[in-house]
Amino acid sequence: MRNLISMAVILHVVITAAGLQLNGEEVQFGDMIAYPPVCDGKITLQHFAVYVGDRTFPGKEPEHDIFERLKDTKTLSPTCIFSTLNVADKPYVFNYLDGYKENGKEYKKGKEEKMEERIREKYNKCSLYSAVGNNCEHLATYVRYGEKISLQVNLSGEKLCILPKAQQKLVYAKGVAKCQNKDG
Repeated sequence: MRNLISMAVILHVVITAAGLQLNGEEVQFGDMIAYPPVCDGKITLQHFAVYVGDRTFPGKEPEHDIFERLKDTKTLSPTCIFSTLNVADKPYVFNYLDGYKENGKEYKKGKEEKMEERIREKYNKCSLYSAVGNNCEHLATYVRYGEKISLQVNLSGEKLCILPKAQQKLVYAKGVAKCQNKDG
């Protein structure tokens, strides 16, 4: 029994030291986490979160490792909360604006202190949801870059995934996103 406990402790230390990896890429504090777009009828949605790892924040439990915008299913009010990354949902690191230049501006990851400040600012203080001006991608880009940006606005189609022109132009920087139907 002692050997089993020792092995479990060693395995935990090795995994923790190596850090979380998604698709072979080590996840860092402030990374944007994206989930495959889901085509649901006439709307295509892609969910975004921000990786916070084991950082300490007010309201964050030890098992929580992401910060995301969700709709409270009981009150239907918007909320920005800490939760636990579920790797079964096939999330991946998607910092698609890193190094992107437009009109003389280059997008870069913010300083960690600023990202922490933005998370504290937004924790449980999301305003009303708006697909055009206040969605989960807006929150993730605000935390990482200091600007609310969403490239998934105007995604539509009859059970089709149509990428907006801005995303096509970026070609998702690290590869093309693959859409999947809600059923899988």
